[in-house]
Amino acid sequence: MRKLSSGDLSIFCLQLSLILKAGIQLHEGLMNLGDKTNKLVESKQKIRGMLGRIIDNMADMVELDETLSSAMKKSGGFPGYVVNMAEIGEQTGKLDNVLESLGDYYERDQYMKAKIRNSLMYPVFLFIVMSVVIALLVGKVFPIFRNMLESMGGSLSAGEEAAAAFTGSLMAGKL
Repeated sequence: MRKLSSGDLSIFCLQLSLILKAGIQLHEGLMNLGDKTNKLVESKQKIRGMLGRIIDNMADMVELDETLSSAMKKSGGFPGYVVNMAEIGEQTGKLDNVLESLGDYYERDQYMKAKIRNSLMYPVFLFIVMSVVIALLVGKVFPIFRNMLESMGGSLSAGEEAAAAFTGSLMAGKL
């Protein structure tokens, strides 16, 4: 099974932290989080898909007296870091604080990944536009200038002839 995304981890940790801080038992909180009707989760932070299935499985495991960390480990969707931190939170009695910190960490991680992805879009866009412009210059504009030069009685040098031949074969699709 593949690991959960940073966004899924953030939603899960923050929501479960709020549930535990409200004094709701872990099993009941997991049952409510994994609930198909999503009564607890409002707005854009809906729990669905793979995360919903994992939470349902974890709720069943916790009902059978498993710890949250062992249920996370058995589910296979959580990184080792999250599992280990949840185990530390269970041992110290600060699971709600640990989950809140994990949620904040993965929220920042998701934000940074989105910023990096967005910052890479601009150079890629520029590269594509420049490639199209160069192709238009080589394929359409340069042959017009060559024809104008030849019609006025001029000729191209050997290097220019080779470039023109290359351009012609490139545009004809021979290369």
